[in-house]
Amino acid sequence: MAYRPEPEFESPFKPPPGFDDLIADSEPDSPFPYSETVGNQLFRFRRAQPRSLATFIAAQSEFNSNKEQRLKQLIRFVHHHLHPGDMEKLMVRLIDDDKFGIAELDELTRVITKAGTARPTRPSSPWQRRRLRIGARSGRA
Repeated sequence: MAYRPEPEFESPFKPPPGFDDLIADSEPDSPFPYSETVGNQLFRFRRAQPRSLATFIAAQSEFNSNKEQRLKQLIRFVHHHLHPGDMEKLMVRLIDDDKFGIAELDELTRVITKAGTARPTRPSSPWQRRRLRIGARSGRA
């Protein structure tokens, strides 16, 4: 009987290969490890922080009819994540440059919110999914 080695197990739920995933997995040397060109200018930024979610929601909410307030919240969200030097350049371009406007600011916001999200969002195995609680503590018997 010949010995046949077992094939190595390879998980089907590996993160996608790519530079963004490598950056997200490694310990960044800089507090602003991401960069992207928006409106012909390079912006350095960090991953969106969970504590800034309220600011982002206030900026995107359709229930807030005050456009000036929404714009202030959007700029506040971007300010929390951009490199300080790049924030200065952004403000100057918003004031002076006719080609850099709200569309580019929206694009920059989209880029910031998607930074570092290369991993899958669902559980990698069925037993890690949320289990239904049954019993006296959950009110079901």
